[in-house]
Amino acid sequence: ALVRWQHPAEGLLGPAEFIGLAEETGLIVELGESILKKACRQARDWMASGLSPVKMAINISPRQFQGGLVDQISSVLEETGLAPSLLEIEITETLIIQDVDTSVRIMRAIKQMGVSLALDDFGIGYSCLGMLKTFPLSCMKIDRSFLTHLPAKTKDSAIVSIMIQLAGSLGIDVIAEGVETAEQADFLRAAGCPYGQGYYFGRPVAAGEIEGMLKAMSTFATGSSSQPL
Repeated sequence: ALVRWQHPAEGLLGPAEFIGLAEETGLIVELGESILKKACRQARDWMASGLSPVKMAINISPRQFQGGLVDQISSVLEETGLAPSLLEIEITETLIIQDVDTSVRIMRAIKQMGVSLALDDFGIGYSCLGMLKTFPLSCMKIDRSFLTHLPAKTKDSAIVSIMIQLAGSLGIDVIAEGVETAEQADFLRAAGCPYGQGYYFGRPVAAGEIEGMLKAMSTFATGSSSQPL
């Protein structure tokens, strides 16, 4: 789920244009909870309308992580009625290495609810390998910087392949971020990467458009309309 702000004067603003200000003013906790509620309600409403279940991934800010996140998630899930298995919390290395013991405790409590935990921007920090052993992660997302020159850059290709193999051996799902070309997608498939994210697959769209896409996928899956050979 990607947050946007429809500003009355500036128009549609991306997160880079206001999240920093929300962090500075302390509004990020309230904003984060609002985003979490809206995303969970949307996933629930799609299911209620007969669409296939969709896992909703939400980025968490440092202040939100440290400010009663476990209770917040529990409250939102209870309020919206969304199954915990349909929620994924995305965190970054810089967020959780500030206090490892506290981070592990919070993450274990979240995972005990049945909520997934994903490590975002994997590979750009110094202690990322140790994190796979220390923290109760369900998924890691390979940072887009490793994909920019794939498959031409052999060092990046080797690193990405090793990341995919490492995650698989640890039973952790892996998502490649920033997939923008067919060549990148082909390389990742051949390397055994199960999931990709980026403009090659589709650009961010509003919830209404997602609903149409989910309906089309459901129709295709049930075979109630003609299918391409």
